[in-house]
Amino acid sequence: MSNAVNDTVVNDVPYSIVHRIVCADGAEKMVQEIGEVLRDETGVAIRMDGTVQDITQSWHIGEDLFRATQAAREAEHTKSQFMSIMSHELKTPMTAILGYADLIAFEADGNHNAEYKTYAKGIQKSGQSLLSLINDVLDFSNMGSNPTSFSPSFFEASSLVEETQRLIQEELDERSIKIVASIPEDLPALFLDPLQCRQILFNLLSNAVKFSDRNSTVRINIEHVSGEIAMEVIDEGIGTSEQEVGSIFEPFSQGNMELTRPYAGIGLGLAIVKTLMNLYDGRIEVASTLGEGSTFKVFFPLIADADAVQRA
Repeated sequence: MSNAVNDTVVNDVPYSIVHRIVCADGAEKMVQEIGEVLRDETGVAIRMDGTVQDITQSWHIGEDLFRATQAAREAEHTKSQFMSIMSHELKTPMTAILGYADLIAFEADGNHNAEYKTYAKGIQKSGQSLLSLINDVLDFSNMGSNPTSFSPSFFEASSLVEETQRLIQEELDERSIKIVASIPEDLPALFLDPLQCRQILFNLLSNAVKFSDRNSTVRINIEHVSGEIAMEVIDEGIGTSEQEVGSIFEPFSQGNMELTRPYAGIGLGLAIVKTLMNLYDGRIEVASTLGEGSTFKVFFPLIADADAVQRA
């Protein structure tokens, strides 16, 4: 308190301090003192004038809010850490299971054992599905505890589509779903993070395929629009209602979250897309009609120094 008074007298710093007092009846209160220095005509400080206000109630409310905020942050950190550890622990044995399934399938091919081959394919398919869920949980938990940075480089849009499509080609073949990509011939090389762009497109494409009927078409359009790179995924699937569109980017959210729902997944794919787009300061547009399909369009702002990097 004496330091605050001296600072006010010597340096004309506004005097305002909060401290505890003990009243005559033993009650403790928190007060805020606000004061100013009064000076004579020569500028010499002659006295200090001000007020003392009882802020006990508001101070306790602030302290409670601070503690609640800290507890929420700690709980969020603990949750993210738990999800990350759990995902790692599940991923290790799952990788081994898939490896053994590959060996069984290989041996079954050599022995022409159709029954064993069917079993091995079942293990592989279920294992890949589980591994995909584990990877989604791991990615999302890592984003919560360790915000991702991005490393841009130049790459072709056509290679992005080809590599992403290859990751889900088996499912496309099983359900006879066709991918049609539209990329302008004069579209320059993209200057973005190739790994994160592939994850964004993979999640959007997986979502489109999951909710599409057999023998349908999913369209991918990539273009340069008004200083942005626009990536669009259009499906002919089940679509969603206007009321549900607002919640589809929330973690662990699907239009139908009943245990008996016909579509697998835990509702993290679009949440990951939203998180990654926020890193880019990008934006997402969604148009969907129940029973007719959905269109997801993401916009990446162009990086200003891309041309300079290319010249270097």
